Amino acid sequence: MLPPAQDALKQGCLSPHEKTDGRSVFFCYCAAVSADRPPLLGDLEQAVMDHVWACGCADVHAVQEHVGRSRGIRANTVQSTLKRLYHKGLLQRRKVSHAFVYEPTCSRAEWQRDTLGHVVRAVMEGETDAMLAAFVDLAERAGPDHLDRLQRLVAERRRDG
Repeated sequence: MLPPAQDALKQGCLSPHEKTDGRSVFFCYCAAVSADRPPLLGDLEQAVMDHVWACGCADVHAVQEHVGRSRGIRANTVQSTLKRLYHKGLLQRRKVSHAFVYEPTCSRAEWQRDTLGHVVRAVMEGETDAMLAAFVDLAERAGPDHLDRLQRLVAERRRDG
């Protein structure tokens, strides 16, 4: 059985750019978690997602080998983590023989964008000027290349509409 967000996606009820009240509710197809925020990840969940994003798909044994072993975590803990990520809507799964193979439902960049967007909205509470100044400050602190990149991104967005 698919989690609600995956089922809605399969039935065509969700699209990656669906809008509600002028705000994107995409969040990596994770509407089942919340239309207001993407799922938050613990350290182990983040490590598992990093592995699945890097590989494209993985089963419990592959994740155990690359993530669990170095942490001293047993396969059943890895399996529980994969299941949680599936229920959060970040992974989809298909049965192959007697095991599930998991694949991400969104890219790392999509998840990062949605998570950052939520944090900015929550922290800045609509203070657009403060948010923009914070991004410019962060880009400047990261180095002149980042400030130049920010300027190019703004120019591209204005040009492309």
